[in-house]
Amino acid sequence: MVAPPELRPARRKTSPNHYIALCARKYAETTRRLASAESEGHQQELKALLNYLRDSAILETEATRSGRRWSLPEDLRKWVDRKGEVNRAIAAPEAEALRFFYAAPGGGLLGIISSAEMSLVADLYEGWSCTAGLEPLASIQCQGMADGMRLMSGFLGPDHEPHEPPTRSITRFIYDGAFSNLEKSKKG
Repeated sequence: MVAPPELRPARRKTSPNHYIALCARKYAETTRRLASAESEGHQQELKALLNYLRDSAILETEATRSGRRWSLPEDLRKWVDRKGEVNRAIAAPEAEALRFFYAAPGGGLLGIISSAEMSLVADLYEGWSCTAGLEPLASIQCQGMADGMRLMSGFLGPDHEPHEPPTRSITRFIYDGAFSNLEKSKKG
């Protein structure tokens, strides 16, 4: 038997990105702790925690996108899966659902670039969404990716710098390609 609504415990309303945000905030906090860790053992412990948090954030992103995918019409699900084309006009609610799908903050961004760099890449995605002649669905995708990148940047905080980021990643490649002159002007 199900309890009547007045007897059920109150459910807290959480953000649609709640668990990704928890992982990202803990990741940022652990990165700061690692910067001041003195013993090798403590550093190794914190590095292992960073890997765990990143893996957890990736799983949460996948779960979030999986749930959001089902709110899309079948033809848009196929387009998202790269298994079909959409040959019709997209209604505004469908466009928002597609943007929301792509706005899931990417857990794979953790440890790759700084939060400030994420904000700049988000600006880049948003600019690409306005490219003349860009397919409308690709424009919506770029807008959603910009939203997700900004959310992740916000979860990490404005001063987040990754610990030992990889020298090669697609996000680093995009950032360096777009903003290499910005970095040169800061140094010179």
